[in-house]
Amino acid sequence: MMTTTNHLDNTNNPILNVEFSRPTTGLDMGAGQIDPNRALNPGLIYDAGIKDYDNFICSLNFKMLQLLTIVTSSSYNCLNSSSHLNYPTFIASFSETSPTTQEFKKIMTNVGDSSFNYSVELIQPSGAIVNVSPNKLVFQKKIESLSFIVNIMDTLERNNISSSGAHFWIDTNGKHTLRSPIVVMDPPSDNTKIVYVSFICQINSVI
Repeated sequence: MMTTTNHLDNTNNPILNVEFSRPTTGLDMGAGQIDPNRALNPGLIYDAGIKDYDNFICSLNFKMLQLLTIVTSSSYNCLNSSSHLNYPTFIASFSETSPTTQEFKKIMTNVGDSSFNYSVELIQPSGAIVNVSPNKLVFQKKIESLSFIVNIMDTLERNNISSSGAHFWIDTNGKHTLRSPIVVMDPPSDNTKIVYVSFICQINSVI
């Protein structure tokens, strides 16, 4: 559902943030406006279950009280925590002391009716460099899964300002285009992390 949303308005221009009179970012509107027709046939999906979300939330080092506001089961023990969530967004936060490159490992599953070849396209965030490997995915059959890696490098030219871009998988027949927002930012506060994680979990429960 998220990869088939529309980030443009009815004039085919970027949706504006009315408060600041500028194009919206991934932090303003998420993936974009839902397109029900395209969502029925996305071509590829980022497959993830409830346990994947729980493991990701555990990796954020919340205190138990904070954790229980998101994970509803009090018996969850966080033994399998993992920062790699197979989610269709890329949010990289960089501080003055953190590594200048972050790596995201993702898996795509073909839900199309036949074999498809996909190529990657990128809109680079200002002040960052994004690389994808491999830059092509070749699916031979339905429900086949292939992995790829996205590396986001901070060039230290953002001046503490968040920047946005996008990652696309486009099939060679032009039938499917999947878009994922990219955000490069400074580290969020604890309260901001709670709001963000609660939001993505709510999206998953609705889908």
